Amino acid sequence: MTYDVVLAHHPLVTALPFVVPACIVVGLIGAIIWRDRREDRVDR
Repeated sequence: MTYDVVLAHHPLVTALPFVVPACIVVGLIGAIIWRDRREDRVDR
């Protein structure tokens, strides 16, 4: 008797918990960099 174990129906189901936090971190870092560069232009 063999059993087939299906952990996820689609690779996105397993990747999503890792991709979403990574995108949030990249977005926050990008926003901080964009804000800091914009403040430098205003001060000149």
